[in-house]
Amino acid sequence: LGRLASSLARRLQQAGLGCGSVRLRVVPARGVAITRERPLIRPRNDARALAAVAAVLWMELAGAAGDGVMAVEVAAGCLVPLPPTQLTIWEAPPRGRQGDPRTGEEALQRALAGLRRRFAGAVVRRASELASTRRERLLAFWDPYRSRPAAPETAPETGAHPAPAPVPAPGSLPREADRRWHGC
Repeated sequence: LGRLASSLARRLQQAGLGCGSVRLRVVPARGVAITRERPLIRPRNDARALAAVAAVLWMELAGAAGDGVMAVEVAAGCLVPLPPTQLTIWEAPPRGRQGDPRTGEEALQRALAGLRRRFAGAVVRRASELASTRRERLLAFWDPYRSRPAAPETAPETGAHPAPAPVPAPGSLPREADRRWHGC
């Protein structure tokens, strides 16, 4: 059923159509062909949804088919054109062998390697490698969504961690600086 649903979904996707119902036809070894159809809430053309509906229909027909089954057919009904949808960068169809999940990841890694070669690794970096700004560090005190522990920053020339700044003891600051600090 999975292969039949995948083949049907591929043909629907190529045509830009969605089906409003799924029909399962079972031809038993003895007797007459049995057909069941189930409507869908909204038109679909993805293999997983079509396979799930076909599996439910198969469970309904399994007892009625008897001992043996000669043929099984999965068909789509109530075909309608699907409106175009916006793709994200991660949903783009992979170039290369169809059905290979590694193909998209390999293409992404090749593109990143090309950028690193061309721009000497300075352009593409992980966000966790970026130093946080003073604004972000101050907002982390009040915003609970920014309260994750920050990665220690390193000095770019030596790679060593800078020493933490000493915290002044209460009353050790001059009064003028104290008033400015508290916004008085």
